[in-house]
Formats: sequence, structure tokens, C-alpha cells
Amino acid sequence: MIMLSKVKIFRNIFPYKFINKETEKNFLIIKEKITSALKETEDFGKKINIETVSNQTEKLIEKQIIDKDDKIIKNAIIIKTGVKNLFLLSGVSEHILIVSIKNGLNIENAYKLASTFEKKLSKHLIFSWSKKFGFLGTDLLKIPHQIEIKLVFSIPAIYYSNLIEEFYETFKPNLNNISALNGGLLPLSYGFIETSFIPQKDESIHRFIKRVNETAKAIEEMEKKNSEFYISKKHENFIDMVFKSCGTLKYAKKLDYNEFLSLISKFLWGKNAGIIKSDYRMLIENFFELGDKNLAKTYQKASEKRSEIIKRLIYFI
Repeated sequence: MIMLSKVKIFRNIFPYKFINKETEKNFLIIKEKITSALKETEDFGKKINIETVSNQTEKLIEKQIIDKDDKIIKNAIIIKTGVKNLFLLSGVSEHILIVSIKNGLNIENAYKLASTFEKKLSKHLIFSWSKKFGFLGTDLLKIPHQIEIKLVFSIPAIYYSNLIEEFYETFKPNLNNISALNGGLLPLSYGFIETSFIPQKDESIHRFIKRVNETAKAIEEMEKKNSEFYISKKHENFIDMVFKSCGTLKYAKKLDYNEFLSLISKFLWGKNAGIIKSDYRMLIENFFELGDKNLAKTYQKASEKRSEIIKRLIYFI
């Protein structure tokens, strides 16, 4: 299943230099221009909250708002708009980074929200653009659109069938990057995989989104086929594995992050296979809030709090 769809749009403001070259004084001017423009936009600027990025980087990574490969400068800020799951960051990779997040396979809606926001801002700001290269940015691979799409998958059937390497080789040509959600190696991912896509040369936005959707559906189809095969061959073992995970999630007093991922991957697999009946909508909505840094200051406290929250998020029937 697809846990999350994220669209990132990168922009720079003319005539300023890229953030890795610009002076601290000019970056303050850039931030002022951005916040002023935001306040002028309809709907998006009605209620904003501005925070620094530096003191919450790990939390923002866990929440999928920023990524580990995003370049963050000293005075970077995040602006939470009046729209749910729409963020504007300044000083993260470029002058402006617009992030739109949706649950499930929801690329079109995530892009529409981010693109509409970008167009509103463009009425008050001049973005760096050239006829030859399109929108200008520090990453030449993102020319001309300066856009990236990220998807987070739960593919337990592929993972527990030891087919992660085959998955990687099959889809690597169509992806910009594949990594484990927990930051480890793919064979230690528990089936939670992050993938990123950028447009190919001369690929339109429409064709790009279509390609990402087609790839996502191909991954889901591979997961479905392997799930059906695994369950047909190891039905009793599968039932036992799923219900053991449910029992642990329901009664455990402490759950570290990797243990949580291992159990949840089996739980979601059982749910999607129709083995268990449970309402897990709240789990999906809050899944990315359950990283260590977002829960508590210490590893032990985070493990305790995570087990408490899980019991509230999953209703076992």
C-alpha cells in the first residue's frame, strides 16, 4: 500500500543568488519578501505560523516535511500555512520549498495544491527563470520544472518474501532514489520504503505525474501478487504472524521504533489481506508522528509513549 504522497516545488527569487552563495543579510531580505507575499495570498496566508528549522530538523524529517538530502542553512524557516499539510520553507534547498503532503496515492491532489500555492506566490514574487533552462535552482537534475515527488510504500509481502533486491532492480531505472524509511539498509526496512521521482529530460509535468502513478501502481501490483502467493503457500504461518503482531501492539508497554515498524508492517498486511478487521484510518493519519524525536526527549520515554498512542490509534474488533 502507499502510505503517503508528497510533492516538492523548488523556487528561487530573482535577482538573488542561490542560498549556498547568498549573504546572510540578503537572505533576511528574501525571507521578508516571502512572508510579505504569503500574507497577500488568498486563503493560504490568512493564518500562518513561522518557526526556525534548525531546532527541529529531525522532527521535520520524521514527519516527512523535509528529507535527509535537503540542504539546510543556518537561518532557515518553516511557515505553516492555513491549509492542512501544506508548508513553505525558506533556506531549505532553495529560497522557497513548497511541500504538499497527502495520504495514500494522491499525487494529482498534492500537486494541484502545491502548484496553486506557487502560482499565488508568483503574483507577488519574481522567480528565477530562463527561457533555455526553465526554473533555476541548485540541482541541475531538476531542470526545468524544479519539482520532486516522493512516495512512501508499505510492501511487507515483498519484504518477507526476501524480494527486496528484486524490487530494487526492477524499479531502480524509473526512480531517482530508493531508501528505507528507518534510515537503514533496504533489507532492514521491514517493508517501509521511500521512493523519489524527478522529471526526465523534456518530460512535461502531466507526463511526469502519469509516469509516477504508473510506477506506483506497478509496485502495488507486485506487492499484491507476492502477497497472494505467500499466503497461499504459508497460510497458517501468515495467520499466526499477523495475530501475534496484533497482540503485541495491543498489550506491549514499550515499543522501540524498529519494533513498531516490524509489527505495523505485519498488521497492515493482515488488514489488507482481509485477515483482521480493524479501523486503522487514525493510524495512517498519524503514522509519521510516531518517530522518536516527535514523541519524547529520551529513547525510553518515546518507546513508552508510542505503545500508549498505538492503542488509541488502532481499534481492534
